[in-house]
Amino acid sequence: MPSYEDWEYVESILPFLSIFYEATLHIYGTSYVTSNLYKLEVVGNWNGINHLLKSNRTTNATYKIAEKMKKI
Repeated sequence: MPSYEDWEYVESILPFLSIFYEATLHIYGTSYVTSNLYKLEVVGNWNGINHLLKSNRTTNATYKIAEKMKKI
């Protein structure tokens, strides 16, 4: 059974997952012209990750994840 700390960790990474979920919907959506949106989504993801890194909600573990994402 997940511990309280496990649930806290999951809650802390939800903002990061939300960024990629929204981008995936736009890029792979059949109602959108993806070539026009791809660059906007990449830049949006970059900005979203940077914003979350600067927020008080970011834990040490999620900070490490975000730093790895920025390198990719």
